[in-house]
Amino acid sequence: MVFLFIIVYYYCETIHIKELTVGATLTAGRVMNFRDALEKEIRSQGLAVAEIAKTSGLSKGAIYNILNGKTEEDRIRPSTRKQIATACNRELEVLEDGNVLFVEPGVAPHFQSGSEIQLTLIPERPFLNNSFIREPFDWLHDLEATQETQGRLTVDRVFQKRNDFLSLISENIGLEDVGNLRLELQVRFTGGQSGKFDCKLPGILHPGDRQERTIFLCTGPAFSLELLNPVYIDGDGETRQFSDTQKYVNEGYPSD
Repeated sequence: MVFLFIIVYYYCETIHIKELTVGATLTAGRVMNFRDALEKEIRSQGLAVAEIAKTSGLSKGAIYNILNGKTEEDRIRPSTRKQIATACNRELEVLEDGNVLFVEPGVAPHFQSGSEIQLTLIPERPFLNNSFIREPFDWLHDLEATQETQGRLTVDRVFQKRNDFLSLISENIGLEDVGNLRLELQVRFTGGQSGKFDCKLPGILHPGDRQERTIFLCTGPAFSLELLNPVYIDGDGETRQFSDTQKYVNEGYPSD
């Protein structure tokens, strides 16, 4: 069965799912749009989409559509932008160069200096066939093969091109090159199964570069996922560690 799952991975490389791929970065020095600014604000404040939706009066689906790119930038209404920013207790600033920023009321906007990587978990994404972290999927397949987890098999979700996956967005929001991101990915199912994986994301991110990788499912049986101890190499060749962690909780849809 493991062999079958590996075949699926390689088969998917021939159907060319039209999404972002590892190593396919956006143009260095690109403008930060509303989606980027919202992702950054969610991470920095530790906000939940459900919380933003409740406060703004918008649906969770509408906000997820902005975050996953289904709603294009120029189709986001000014009123929607304002509602979301207000729900984040922020004001919206658009600079002369086109950059969009969420700023605290009464505080002048500013750019962060130095080297820094921003990590964001985005659910409801497709499986990126040449941009995924293999180890957690091999482990998940073993659980499915021994029927330790229930619901639709991961291999079926890949073939059906379902938006059932969790993406990790890594973005250089600093002013210097950074690279060689490493982190631990820990998954715990409520059924008791747990796994911990050392993940290496090689390559250089120039200022403004952004990469997306599929790291796990975002639906199915209930589980929690954490990104632990992330480190990277800054522009001076020094190892730097993040001060925070990222967590995703799936409440569980075993029949999906």
